[in-house]
Amino acid sequence: MSKKNSQSSGRLRLACGTEISLVSLNQSSTYGGMLEGHPNGDMNAGLIQRFVKRVEKQSGWKPYLITPTERPVSHDLKVVKRPWVELPGIACEAYFFSRSFGEFGSSINVCWYQDDFAFPIDAHVLEALQNIAWTEHARPHDDF
Repeated sequence: MSKKNSQSSGRLRLACGTEISLVSLNQSSTYGGMLEGHPNGDMNAGLIQRFVKRVEKQSGWKPYLITPTERPVSHDLKVVKRPWVELPGIACEAYFFSRSFGEFGSSINVCWYQDDFAFPIDAHVLEALQNIAWTEHARPHDDF
């Protein structure tokens, strides 16, 4: 990874050429507060939807979601109504800013899931971040 893409500096050069800077990063346990039961596709879809809506409500615009991959959970139970699948264990919300695009710069909130608390950011997430089409998804600060 070049210095331009150094996670420790909080800067990242996107494939489109835009350089972005990490302003904030919030992380929490994906299943924190889950009292009982086992994760399944329906539960996970609801968790993702609530996560995105919460970030949208806080920021005022819809965040960019890097779609997580569910993994099967093995178990020995004979009766299971639906397969158990889990999301990566950490829900992440980041706010990025760029001086490009817009007279006063632009920004975006990005949501994703990964296995461990950052840093580093999981390789597949970093690749997805680098491939964001900034001018399609970021919000110019001229609009504020």
